[in-house]
Amino acid sequence: MTAAFTRVPHEKPDDPHGSHDIIDVTYGELGRWVADHALAVAGPVRETYFVGPRDTPAAEERRTEIGWPVFRVAGAGPRTV
Repeated sequence: MTAAFTRVPHEKPDDPHGSHDIIDVTYGELGRWVADHALAVAGPVRETYFVGPRDTPAAEERRTEIGWPVFRVAGAGPRTV
């Protein structure tokens, strides 16, 4: 099994970590990135809460990792945008 990691560029450069309040936007960005790079989903999405609501009431301090296992579509390369 091969694992790869990437940081999906976030549309709000003034907030490099994003907010859990807009996690749906993050999922949308991740989905677009997966499609643009000719990848397909290979399993269930996983959320890991490194710093969550149980750890701090301050939303700006919370950190969540979204793990989305993907694989490259055979014969396809990244789309040119």
